Amino acid sequence: MKTARASAARAPSAHIEGLLKSLVKSRHILPGETNQIHSINLLPLALQKAVAAATALGYNWAAWRDAGAHVWLYTGQLSRLLSHQHGSPVLQVKH
Repeated sequence: MKTARASAARAPSAHIEGLLKSLVKSRHILPGETNQIHSINLLPLALQKAVAAATALGYNWAAWRDAGAHVWLYTGQLSRLLSHQHGSPVLQVKH
């Protein structure tokens, strides 16, 4: 029973993370030679703190790094209010 609940709890988060990644990729915001950062520990310390604060507020995150020191961090969450008003999911994104 705990496994089913845990999977159900992760599913919306994974879906939001996928939407966030798709949005960033589809807008061609990132330079061509970037690699996605999958672990918070691989982010610079200041961004680790930002991600920790954002996730505590219910945001998901996605980040990419180029060959140099540039890191692109985006956080997002579904807005229940805006989704209800528009009749479809609305992803609020911060960068």
